[in-house]
Amino acid sequence: MACFYRTRKEPNDARSRTARCRKIPQFVVISDGGPFPPLDLLEMCATQDLPFVIIVQCNHYFWWPGDALAERYRAALAAAALRCYFVSEANRRIAEKQIGCELLNAELVRNPFNVDFNASPPWPPLARDGELRFACVGRLDPPGKRQDILFEGLAGPAWATRSWRLHLYGNGRTGTA
Repeated sequence: MACFYRTRKEPNDARSRTARCRKIPQFVVISDGGPFPPLDLLEMCATQDLPFVIIVQCNHYFWWPGDALAERYRAALAAAALRCYFVSEANRRIAEKQIGCELLNAELVRNPFNVDFNASPPWPPLARDGELRFACVGRLDPPGKRQDILFEGLAGPAWATRSWRLHLYGNGRTGTA
């Protein structure tokens, strides 16, 4: 939301964000990449009657709010948000467990990609030496992106005798590839 843009040196509390607004937005979309947006921002939208939605790109079981915080999130998300968009059903289910209520205003949205959904591109040819090459593109974060499942699958007996190579592209908490 452009009116809440800040430089890294500016404070990020609700009062400072409000002061940066030149005019009151008609609609607010909150997407910060984490499991839950900043609570003070949600509560500010609710108390100022600003219609808002959230987009949740990721979630994980490593963070659980205490009872008081969960109650505040319930009030902001279940009661005040017009919609809570999640990019996966798993993210939605985890969020509902974390705050202890079903989000009846939740909807599933898919991240866009630039390939026709029904496309069936031909498999690329094998390398000259017969090696099959794979690529995994995304943030290196096994708890969130589950590269560990990919590694377990490729370590299994079905791939033990095959010639293959996996390339990882991305960076994250676990490093850079």
